[in-house]
Amino acid sequence: MSTAEELEKLAKLKDKGIITEDEFNAKRNEMLSADDQIVTENNQKGDSYLSIIVLILSIIAAGLIYKGGHDIGNISNRSSFGAYYYHLGFVYRGLALFVLTTGIFFSVLLKRSNK
Repeated sequence: MSTAEELEKLAKLKDKGIITEDEFNAKRNEMLSADDQIVTENNQKGDSYLSIIVLILSIIAAGLIYKGGHDIGNISNRSSFGAYYYHLGFVYRGLALFVLTTGIFFSVLLKRSNK
């Protein structure tokens, strides 16, 4: 039975005079606070999963960016713009570390917001 149905039954009991206004309010507040607790617990679980997803995606993105930077850096041996590609590879590797660090930061931030 849903909370709304239970509240309707309580309202009918109150209207018939079987329970008092105070008993009705006490039971209603008890039922609503229990629902709020369930919603809060479910939100915390969702935020935990979100923090794990953020961390995994940042690791994947950082790995792909780092590999791209490594591949670009290796072009320097085969190109007349060798120094340019060599340094561009380091820029990509730095970007990969930034993405990883940012992912870890937001993952921890989401995890701590649950407490």
